[in-house]
Amino acid sequence: MSHRLIIETLKRCARGRHDRPQIVIYDLDSTLFNTGARSLQILREFCVLRPELLPFAAALDPATMGYLLQDDLRALGYEDEAVLEALGDFWKVRFFLDNYIQYDLPYPGALELVQRSIEAGMLPYYLTGRDTENMREGTVKALRSHGFPLDGEIVLRTKPCWEDTDLRFKTEVIEELRALGDVVLVFENEPKNANMFARAFPAATVVLHDTVCSPDPPVLDPEVARVPNLAIEYPS
Repeated sequence: MSHRLIIETLKRCARGRHDRPQIVIYDLDSTLFNTGARSLQILREFCVLRPELLPFAAALDPATMGYLLQDDLRALGYEDEAVLEALGDFWKVRFFLDNYIQYDLPYPGALELVQRSIEAGMLPYYLTGRDTENMREGTVKALRSHGFPLDGEIVLRTKPCWEDTDLRFKTEVIEELRALGDVVLVFENEPKNANMFARAFPAATVVLHDTVCSPDPPVLDPEVARVPNLAIEYPS
């Protein structure tokens, strides 16, 4: 049903005549890109310090890893909390760096979705909580290497300050989006962000890509559509 809603929004935009840009917002981490392989690479590097973790790293599948790497290891039976805490610190100073973004992989259907939105006359606006100083260069490289459009008027908006929360940053961009055009479609993986967009742009189709999200998410607003994947079967 929610895939159908996406298709209907694309069709409606393609049929209409618009005085302002029709914006589609794409979050990146855990929305267009699976970051499991990024975390797994960091774990493999940590295994140099703690080789007893090698069998656990070998048992992990990036496609099914959760939000917290430590929880993935706990689920496999690893119980040394001191080591898991050290791993968390090790992970935190690497995960948010340019040279680790190369390990991310697009979700099935993500690239076609962006391409289809352009064909429908929409303006892609990549709005990510990745910060400009540490992650923009790697983000540009990753988008281009996987074939995602990034030319012309397409926008890549990264966070100016690493310390800002994802929600705060994206909330502050709302007025910028309103000045640029009409937001008609939004893709997010975080319920709190999806709810915020649904309230800011009530005429838009807001979609939660149901992958992983931060702990203790709020209840999803009824206006937000939920999809299990982006592998959409488009009509011919």
